[in-house]
Amino acid sequence: MSSVTHPTAKRRSPWWVVVGGGTANAVGPQMYLATIGPFVLPIVEETGFSRTTVTGAYSVAAVGMAIGLVIVAQLVDGYAARYILVPGGRIAGAERHRREQRHPRLIRQATRPGP
Repeated sequence: MSSVTHPTAKRRSPWWVVVGGGTANAVGPQMYLATIGPFVLPIVEETGFSRTTVTGAYSVAAVGMAIGLVIVAQLVDGYAARYILVPGGRIAGAERHRREQRHPRLIRQATRPGP
């Protein structure tokens, strides 16, 4: 028999998930919404929605982002960032490929370098 002892992992406090999620919620949605101002009028002109509808949709997106960030923070804490980011990157790449197959002209216009 071997008398090798294995070090026990120090248990982390679950409150760090709350702190991390709270910090992400405090910074994330506000930065997301702070950049919408210059785009509201073009969106209104293009879609025909009112400014209230457009900004209301962004507010709903901010609430969804706040909830989603807490869930993502718990996933990253429970697993490792690699196990969350790699599949997420693959899913995003597959989605981009799917959109490019369906709308090749729009994707090329959006990714074309400027003058």
